[in-house]
Amino acid sequence: MVEKILKHIPPRLKANEICRRLYWKFMNFMYYCITLPYIYLHYKYESSRLKKFKDIHKGQRCFIIGNGPSILQQDLTKLKNEITFVVSWFLLHEQYNEINPTYYCVLDSGDFLASANSEWYQLPLSKARNTIKFIPLRLKPIVKWRNFLMNQPVFYINHLLRIKIWETGVISLDVTKGVYTGGGTIIIDFCLPLAFYMGFSEIYLLGCDCDYKLDEAPDFSKAWFYGAPEAANLQRLSVKDNLVTGSFTNVMKSYSVAKEAFEGHGRKIYNAGIGGKLEVFERVNYDELF
Repeated sequence: MVEKILKHIPPRLKANEICRRLYWKFMNFMYYCITLPYIYLHYKYESSRLKKFKDIHKGQRCFIIGNGPSILQQDLTKLKNEITFVVSWFLLHEQYNEINPTYYCVLDSGDFLASANSEWYQLPLSKARNTIKFIPLRLKPIVKWRNFLMNQPVFYINHLLRIKIWETGVISLDVTKGVYTGGGTIIIDFCLPLAFYMGFSEIYLLGCDCDYKLDEAPDFSKAWFYGAPEAANLQRLSVKDNLVTGSFTNVMKSYSVAKEAFEGHGRKIYNAGIGGKLEVFERVNYDELF
């Protein structure tokens, strides 16, 4: 019904930045109201499904690939025989199939609320069909309603937005009980908790630049390796708003919490990326890891 209403909105109004923000805030609010009862009913079922991942990679290493532009300076084909996590718009990477990522995480509800004809909506169906996917439990009703990702390996995690890692000083180490928010960064919210739960002892971060160059590129054309496709406008606006209001500091605090938690259990997180502003973790030379 909402999509029918949108067809009658003048193009200039839909293109207005403020209107876009208000629309997505309204849509997110409505979906929260609708999906909360659904989440409550499905929480235990999805939690039990996640138990299959407990320590399945115990003692191994993995690579978590962010979408920072620095990955364009690295040969990611070296990861084709490694266990890898990719996120969000990494689907646009031209070497996706060659790398054949092990796990794929998505956090932004805007991707799922977009039109079924959008670029993002089609990519998981064509490029990531066999990749194991992790999605917030609150988005399960949308996935089911649209018959999206049918016959694909999909698992749902309860993302507890009200618990802030930088405030509590605690990161979730048991994904079956839910994960917390680290400033809207999927690496912290999903990937690191999953890596811990799966038993990895060494985690290498790539493309986690944490440098959105707000002063240099207000349109975010340099914020991610894929530039600034129209389909990602919502994501860019959301991140920009968060950074302007001080979320960058919160993200760094959340990374520090993750470091302390992992090292407290004898695990290590390394930054194997190039450049960027993430100095929380020890830096290592990516090419020397192979």
